[in-house]
Amino acid sequence: MDISKRKKIISFIVLAALAAHLYAGLSFIKISAPTYDETVHLCKFDKVLFAISVTNLQSVYYTNKDTFNWLKNIKPVFRAGYSIFLYDLTNDKDGISRIAEFFGKGENSKAECLLKRHKI
Repeated sequence: MDISKRKKIISFIVLAALAAHLYAGLSFIKISAPTYDETVHLCKFDKVLFAISVTNLQSVYYTNKDTFNWLKNIKPVFRAGYSIFLYDLTNDKDGISRIAEFFGKGENSKAECLLKRHKI
């Protein structure tokens, strides 16, 4: 099943992919740069879904080449072709902490929300 069919099931994702959101029609918060998008409220969603491009998974554009290595031990719940992996981090305290760490670099309210909601 492709993303266009799944978008009715998935209401929100945290995105670490290059421009995937432009064609997918999903609500998202981009992790790699501050979004300042207050129309998407992270803490109102029950699930923490994280989409990442294979390019970002390999940390091609990151100075620290181990940035996303922690995801390599987790099985994606969905793959959009061979380029985008979707992870359900809802019950993964380590994963949520890592996502919050990214938000803490410019999006402190989102980081605090994630950590508080998941009791981290």
